Amino acid sequence: MSLTLKGALNAEWYTLDGQDGDDNPARVKLKPLNGEQVDRVMEGAILEGSGAGLSSRGVKSALRDGITDWENILDENGTDIECKFTNHQWLSWSSRSELATVIINRSNLNEEDQKN
Repeated sequence: MSLTLKGALNAEWYTLDGQDGDDNPARVKLKPLNGEQVDRVMEGAILEGSGAGLSSRGVKSALRDGITDWENILDENGTDIECKFTNHQWLSWSSRSELATVIINRSNLNEEDQKN
């Protein structure tokens, strides 16, 4: 049976939690990670019950490799902040963690391939 890679190289827009009703929501373009990138993200993961939580290093790695663009991310003066790795640090921890989780989830095999 063939193996279909989920979203390989296909970046898609994601609207941050709490932004759905906004006229200009904060959105981030995310791409799935390849196997080696996922390995780096999962190094130092924290085991929690039935799953694993990402370490701060893992979150940083996921954002570095998974964010390709963003829009409506503004500074306190209402000026667009350029989407580049050094500016990821200005996102709140909850937003960084949310985005890293979405990136990892989008990087997993689809349900059909997981069954095989």
